[in-house]
Amino acid sequence: MPTSPHPAALITTRLVKQGREDEFARWADRLDDVAEREADVAGVVRLEQPSGLVYAVHRFRSVEDARRWRDAPARHALDAEAKAFSSGCSQLEDGRRIRVRVASETAVPKWKNWVATWVAVFPLLLIMNGLFALLPFKLPRILELAVISLILTATLTWLVLPRIRKLFRSWLLTDEHGGLRKDPS
Repeated sequence: MPTSPHPAALITTRLVKQGREDEFARWADRLDDVAEREADVAGVVRLEQPSGLVYAVHRFRSVEDARRWRDAPARHALDAEAKAFSSGCSQLEDGRRIRVRVASETAVPKWKNWVATWVAVFPLLLIMNGLFALLPFKLPRILELAVISLILTATLTWLVLPRIRKLFRSWLLTDEHGGLRKDPS
């Protein structure tokens, strides 16, 4: 079988479970070591986002080399191991210039963002309205709403939404089949 004149890449995206980052890093290093030893990898690039999304690009001299690694029992065993602390998907592309769409936070459907935001906003509104009701004086409604909206927005921006997104990131970034989202639905 003739080899492809073009290089290829196996692009893998994984969403690492919160608190399992060190375990994932050790696993990823082992994966790269096995790929270099068994699959004649031309190079590896790993890109990590603070959100827990990690992109690994394994480069190969040919599509055949990339397919051999993609289908290798050693890789499948390592992928099975990774399911304990991450979920992921892979794409095999060939050519000198490769363009892929990867999973990202921008692919979260608006309805999921809405639910996560509402889960954060509703309790804060209850608390703030309760606290304002306890004041010994009444502010004009417009001033009360202005103060509540300032406090609510600041609290959401710096404290609550980052934690909510971290807590719900797996749900936000996966589709109905458990795969990582590349496009919003």
